[in-house]
Amino acid sequence: MTALDLANQLKSRFPEFVSEPVEFRNELTLTLSDNQRLPEICSFAKRELGFDYLVDISSLDNYGDDPRFTLVYHLYGYSHLQYLRLKTAVSEENAEAPTVTGVWRTADWHEREIYDMMGIRFRGHPDLRRILMWEGYPYFPLRKDFPLAGKSTEVPEVAFTEITPLQGGPFVTIAGGKDTIAREPRVRIPETDALETNARLERRRVEDAVDDRDHHRRDHEPAEALDLEARDGLVRQPQEHRVDDERDEQKQQPERQQRGDEEHRADEPSEEEVQDAEDHRDENGGPHAADAHVRQQSR
Repeated sequence: MTALDLANQLKSRFPEFVSEPVEFRNELTLTLSDNQRLPEICSFAKRELGFDYLVDISSLDNYGDDPRFTLVYHLYGYSHLQYLRLKTAVSEENAEAPTVTGVWRTADWHEREIYDMMGIRFRGHPDLRRILMWEGYPYFPLRKDFPLAGKSTEVPEVAFTEITPLQGGPFVTIAGGKDTIAREPRVRIPETDALETNARLERRRVEDAVDDRDHHRRDHEPAEALDLEARDGLVRQPQEHRVDDERDEQKQQPERQQRGDEEHRADEPSEEEVQDAEDHRDENGGPHAADAHVRQQSR
């Protein structure tokens, strides 16, 4: 049996309250015109149509429209492996719907989260308490009129007296921004309002660009023209530093040349040593003996 067959059965059972099935990307949705019939319709879907698993309940804030809220029930059946979605509207003036915890026990925490974040109450819920925020918190953070940066709250004798969990916290996106990375919640630093990860990515882009440039120059410039600075081992030394180094090099060249000439002259034999070597050669015969005599005297 297909999801469409099951949806049509539900439509046939409650023709006055269930819309025609709407298909989008191979998923079917039925809209319920009266949210007060939710327990009855959901009970039939579970017991008669085999939707024994409530996957999730989500809520939408259609800010500016009437009715403002939409509840969405995601159903699944293990026997036929089919999905079905039920939707129903909830007004802002009467932000309440009947609970379906009597049909699926897993609705307990789903409904508590919607109450906590969106402010929709579920009549008949066995334990309708906030699940994320503390009791007495006056706002509903997932409503669209709740600012992204949060709101200051004066709540004495609780853990959050100076800053609320969502006020500038790490899970709050930044309105606007040049791209998705700049708005990414995980890069927020509440104490400084900085974008650490974004800055790190920006540094990485700069370093990669510098690295590519240096590789290009290594391939097309003489090796002595490349002088990399110590910063990350990637950035070329500033031009003024390279000019100063070249000037120092030019100044040092005559000094090194002079020292080299002096060392070279120190290794050469004196005239007396040469004359003595020639006399020694004449006495002992052969130039090799003279050379050896010169080397001996040099030592």
